[in-house]
Amino acid sequence: MAGSKQKKRLTTNAAILRNHYIAVGVVNIIYLVYVVFYYDTFSTFNWIGYISLLLGYFFCLKAITSYAKPVESINPENGQRTLLDVNDLSDVSGSLTEYMFDIIYLECFVQLATIISGWFYLILLIIPIFAIYKLYFSLVQPFLQSRSMMGQLAHGGNARPTEADNISDKKRKKLERQEKRQQQQMQRMRIRPQQASGDEDED
Repeated sequence: MAGSKQKKRLTTNAAILRNHYIAVGVVNIIYLVYVVFYYDTFSTFNWIGYISLLLGYFFCLKAITSYAKPVESINPENGQRTLLDVNDLSDVSGSLTEYMFDIIYLECFVQLATIISGWFYLILLIIPIFAIYKLYFSLVQPFLQSRSMMGQLAHGGNARPTEADNISDKKRKKLERQEKRQQQQMQRMRIRPQQASGDEDED
């Protein structure tokens, strides 16, 4: 039997999905009423934008519904289903599902705003730009860094040369001067004991 926690999640998820489907439906009804009354001003650009919105709604709602789908086990003897686990739609912070919700909210705003001006469709460009940004810093950049580290290890290098390369010329020269001073001090320390032993031999 499923625990009360999983059953509560299932009920919460159903309510969240229902509210979002209703919200998207209401926004589209308002928009279609506008299209009916102002069809003459509805350009090809508006149609392309509207179709883009519908596709966005479809994929986002489908992804969220799939995420909220419960994990069940089926008894082969009697076909009885047992709820094992279910994701919580009320806590999707940092996940891909959170971005799906954000896209739906953005599209609802854009769709209503385009009643004022079709140029609001350009706000949708934020979605692919942000997707490219996240893709680069989440996958591409770590991949390139790992390849760079692998290349250094293959050539017998380590992380220190790369850090040294990043040091400015002034800092590098300063470090070289400090090393020379340390070497000179070491040489003086070696010479003094030798001189002292030589004086004792003369005595």
